Amino acid sequence: MRANAAEIASETLRSAPDLTVHDISHSDALWDVADEICTPEMSFTPLEAFVFGAAAIIHDLGLSPLGTDSTQLEGRADLISLSLRKHLGRTPSKNEIENPPEEVTSSVDQQLLRENHARKAEVLAKEGFETSSGQIIYILSDAELRTRLGDLIGKLAHSHYWPVDDLPSQFDQRPLSLPGFPRDWVVDRLKLACILRLTDAAQLDIRRAPIFSRIVRQVRGLSALHWEFQERLERPTRVGTRLSYACLRPFQRDTSQAWWLAYDYLREVDGEFRRADSLLHDLDVPSFPVTGVTGVETPERFRRSIPTDGWVPIDARLRVSDIPRLVQQIGGEALYGDQPHVGLRELVQNSVDAVAARQQVDPTFTRGQVSVHLHEDEDGWILRVEDNGIGMSRSVLTDTLLDFGSSLWRSNDARSEHPGLLETGWESIGRYGIGFYAVFLLGDQVQVCTNKYDEAAVDTSVLEFDHGVLVRPLLREASRQERLTHGGTSVSVRLRRNPYDDRGLLGDPDIRGGFIGDLCESLFPAIEVSLNVCDPQFSRAYELDDDADIAQEARNGELGCDTDTVIVGRDWSSLSSAELFVRLYGPTMMREVDEQQSLLSLERFAMLERPLYVESEVVGRLAVSTTTQEEIGYYPRTSDAVVCVGGVRTDSKQNFTGVIFGVPDRASRDLATVAVPSEEITRWANEQFSLLIDIEGISKKSLLKACDSLRALGAECMRMPGAIARDRLINYEEVKDLASQHSTLLILREEDLSCFETEGGGIEIRSKQTGERLLLNENVLIASTTSWSDLMSSVVVSSNLRPKSDFSPREHYPHSEVGWRRHWWYMCDTAQGDLVRIVSSVWDIEPEQLMARDRYDPRRAYDPVFRTIGQWQGGKPATLSALTLSRDLQDQDAG
Repeated sequence: MRANAAEIASETLRSAPDLTVHDISHSDALWDVADEICTPEMSFTPLEAFVFGAAAIIHDLGLSPLGTDSTQLEGRADLISLSLRKHLGRTPSKNEIENPPEEVTSSVDQQLLRENHARKAEVLAKEGFETSSGQIIYILSDAELRTRLGDLIGKLAHSHYWPVDDLPSQFDQRPLSLPGFPRDWVVDRLKLACILRLTDAAQLDIRRAPIFSRIVRQVRGLSALHWEFQERLERPTRVGTRLSYACLRPFQRDTSQAWWLAYDYLREVDGEFRRADSLLHDLDVPSFPVTGVTGVETPERFRRSIPTDGWVPIDARLRVSDIPRLVQQIGGEALYGDQPHVGLRELVQNSVDAVAARQQVDPTFTRGQVSVHLHEDEDGWILRVEDNGIGMSRSVLTDTLLDFGSSLWRSNDARSEHPGLLETGWESIGRYGIGFYAVFLLGDQVQVCTNKYDEAAVDTSVLEFDHGVLVRPLLREASRQERLTHGGTSVSVRLRRNPYDDRGLLGDPDIRGGFIGDLCESLFPAIEVSLNVCDPQFSRAYELDDDADIAQEARNGELGCDTDTVIVGRDWSSLSSAELFVRLYGPTMMREVDEQQSLLSLERFAMLERPLYVESEVVGRLAVSTTTQEEIGYYPRTSDAVVCVGGVRTDSKQNFTGVIFGVPDRASRDLATVAVPSEEITRWANEQFSLLIDIEGISKKSLLKACDSLRALGAECMRMPGAIARDRLINYEEVKDLASQHSTLLILREEDLSCFETEGGGIEIRSKQTGERLLLNENVLIASTTSWSDLMSSVVVSSNLRPKSDFSPREHYPHSEVGWRRHWWYMCDTAQGDLVRIVSSVWDIEPEQLMARDRYDPRRAYDPVFRTIGQWQGGKPATLSALTLSRDLQDQDAG
């Protein structure tokens, strides 16, 4: 048996070349370690010696290519997805998961070998291997021993990878006596399992990492640190009740990380001995004389036996002494601000993730939904968010959920909890592992009731927080009334404030005051899961057909209350323009003070709204904004475009109306980047312009601003209105004509003057201060002050069409250059910058050269000097701060 196993073990070098030695010499060394940790009273019977030796021989054979083919292991695609996520910094696509780079597959296969080798070892004791001639050979060739002892040997080999607390349930404590062997040749299975796991853990010394082998293998990376520290350790010996390790070669500064790895590993060996000792004491059976490892209590003590040279080990790792206080400070108002609706937002998005995850692992599940309940009892108000999604196991409920900063969907636990989920390429909304703690923005009394979707209702668990995060929560089994028959999760919180108070959940009119259903529509306009509300003060005036009525009744029965559906999963892409507008801006827009804007914005949105696509999937429905402050009397921010992450409102973008998908910029989820390729943004922008020119009733100023917004996104700009010249709008072709006729052009900012559209369709310009009418000179242009849009800042388009100046405020330039460089840095990606580039192309002068020719008043830092731009109605010359572009150097003082 040993000879056969040695052949297989030698192949480990081929399948796992960077691992320390796992050949037959490692199995032999376990006997040597066993002599150190056992007493004479623990001596083996002949049958125990055979069983232990056989288990020791095969326990690592699963690392060989004959033992395990990692490419065929279940969960490989999940692990590839997890590795690619770390490698790419994002969720990989299905194609990327199916075609990963070689360095990823190599790392994944190594990890799978380590994770599965013990499980494979269990079957190797009885597994046969076919030769080329068709003969079947076995590692344990004796058929009778293989039949009678093969299962026990395999189980013992597998057990070295189990948690120590699993041993009593797998191995009977009573001695096993087998017929056909002497009566006193008993087998103590629990003892053998403990000895195997302890000797395997403790055998860390130079025999596992021969110096010459490391040179030949050319080990690199983290594995090199394992070789480095093991090749310096001598064979461990027992000193009193401790296992003692020695090192004859000190660790220098360049091997300090290897020293720390040795410290961490031997602390884990110490933990193995302590856990085994506690287990045996609890079972009232003889324990081992070795109960730990010498010197691992502190780095200073460890240094006495494992010395360093030229440096002192100080454990300066980042640590948090008061985790509950940290969670309270970072996971609440400090991160999100005093915004109660954020608590609801995070709870619902967690539920949406749970439903979506269940749909990924169970394609037959088609009735996923989330329900939001708000009701009052004698002690106040309670908010409850529940779903029939994937649910949580007890370990996820008590570990991953409470691990601040750890997201299940981005952790290794997702592989074991939900096999096959990661390989789908599914992208969760939750990313940071802190969203659950936002519930404490709403109140301190929180109850989480959950049951994994594929478990029985009696397995439902309840986690209760009575005093926020500062006191340990209580875990208990669910009562009969609390059991979740269909799986899923329910989170209830007793609200700290009345929801209708000014600082309550529904008290902020800018978020939508009034009803929980209105708030949900506003916060979750584009989610892919149906959302229901149960609020005694909220009623939906839907006219449902018979099928919808039946479906509604079924939902009510499943969720245990009467609910109103406010959002049907994925309906945002099929709603009419008016319906989508009302969902996004609804009651807030319809307040009396906003009525004018509401009607105008709704009408324009319906005419202009068009979809954006990524791989034929709708990822946005937008319209360029065409309302100005002059039209409605104040700045129109209420209808800014909504950026959704996973269908949840996250951010807003000026100059556009509608909804578009994005990715969050930070954990608080109040900023997001648009997740649409620049080419698609540009296509949409060109389509918007073709619609704009056919719409009647848009003011000249609104048209100018809208075109500037579209031009910033890459729309074809030469036909677009780009500036005001005297009393009309002109496009860029006309700007080029003007530049060819004049050697000096002055560019004004629109914000410095008031522009009005006349009844005849012209433009009248007046002073903002006096209202006096102004007639511009022929060489003066007024540029729109619509800054580069928030939407544009989210895509790559702007950097190509409006390249940013390379000016850096940190660098030092001659005093004469600071002004124009700084001005151009701010201007280059605005409408003014576009005009400078158009003129520079006509004059064949670089934009930077044009800017450098403009004079600046040194008393005004970097503002242009005042220029004569025209004359007032009474004939008096008009002067104003203007950017001067001069084709010839001698013309730079013109005007």
